[in-house]
Amino acid sequence: LVYKNKNKKFNTNRLHRAGLYAQSQGKGLEFSLLAYKYIFEYGKNVGDPLIINEIALVLELDTLEMNTEIDKGSFEAEMAEADRLKDVYEINSVPTFIINGEKKVTGLKAYEKLKEDLLG
Repeated sequence: LVYKNKNKKFNTNRLHRAGLYAQSQGKGLEFSLLAYKYIFEYGKNVGDPLIINEIALVLELDTLEMNTEIDKGSFEAEMAEADRLKDVYEINSVPTFIINGEKKVTGLKAYEKLKEDLLG
């Protein structure tokens, strides 16, 4: 895998909002999977709006509509709920996976370790 630098951090706020837009268009899971591919296989900065648009275009999402909705704050209620849950589950890094109400995996890590943590 390309991603080797666990110290490199991306501001993924816009990516999360784009994921919510994709979800509203019935492509939330596809968006998330592709975003992870962009990080781990392609080594891309998914905090870059151009990369976010590229992901959306691959999924045939309307990037003009997506960016308009993000910029006008259409997903702030969902982001506020995520912020609330962040406190409930004591989340301090992304990605974090909650499975059956239990924090299972946090932070970026090697693919094999991520798979082991998720699948047990």
